[in-house]
Amino acid sequence: MFFANGIERLREGGRLCLITSDSFRTLTTHAELRRHILDRCKIIEILLTDTKHFEGVSFQFAGMAITTLEKCSDEDARREHVMRLVDHVRDPEDFASPPPDRISEPRQQDYEALPGTPFFVGIPREVFEAAKASLRVSDVARGRQGLATADDVRFLAAADDARVARVGIADALDEAERRSGIAPPSTRSCQVGGFRSVSCRRAGFQATRGARSSSKTRRPWSFSCSATSTPRSRRTS
Repeated sequence: MFFANGIERLREGGRLCLITSDSFRTLTTHAELRRHILDRCKIIEILLTDTKHFEGVSFQFAGMAITTLEKCSDEDARREHVMRLVDHVRDPEDFASPPPDRISEPRQQDYEALPGTPFFVGIPREVFEAAKASLRVSDVARGRQGLATADDVRFLAAADDARVARVGIADALDEAERRSGIAPPSTRSCQVGGFRSVSCRRAGFQATRGARSSSKTRRPWSFSCSATSTPRSRRTS
């Protein structure tokens, strides 16, 4: 919001400097903001530092970025502009004259080369060129979200946790459930892998995709899936 508002208030050639979390540089949720900046401004400088300079301020897993922009309506001038990128300088006395090994000066058009236009800082040139030339995951596979438990404390543990060695799929069921199985509350069909049709039945959680049951109603669950492919059938439990 501050970036967009500040840019709109600038006159041509005017400059804006903001101190913010550095997460806007790379997160996919901020791709539109980066696009907004690239379409309207020259990036004069991005300097990365930490949050210790401001008492009581913490961005948890993010650092701090001091970003200076100049409004420019000339697309060619923006693309050919040489940016000043400063990688993690912690002493404020070095902000004006950072160590030379912390500075890189790519052209702004380099930010256009990668999907999502990440504002990388401190990346060696050879790594950047390799990233430009490499395949994307989407070129070779379709990504999908896997099973989401919505209860990491229950389903995740450290590898050396004593419970891991003694917990198996069968241990999630009581004796009555092992003998008679769990009656599935619903059935739905979907496309999975190379199979033509799949019927998946799930017990213990609400069947609506994305819904979470409360901790009071949560119970052990299992999947029972049958899949039909050509030319033969398979059944997986």
